[in-house]
Amino acid sequence: MKNNDIQTLIQKYFLQWLMAQRNVSPETIKSYRDTFAFISDIMKRVVA
Repeated sequence: MKNNDIQTLIQKYFLQWLMAQRNVSPETIKSYRDTFAFISDIMKRVVA
């Protein structure tokens, strides 16, 4: 799976599922976004 594929899947998760279907607050979206960014940074260090 390419990096772009993962980014697209995460974006769809935020935009289509969380916002549209689950109707979560913008603060929740920001929290999830920050968590994904944090995990991504850790994974980059571990893999490198």
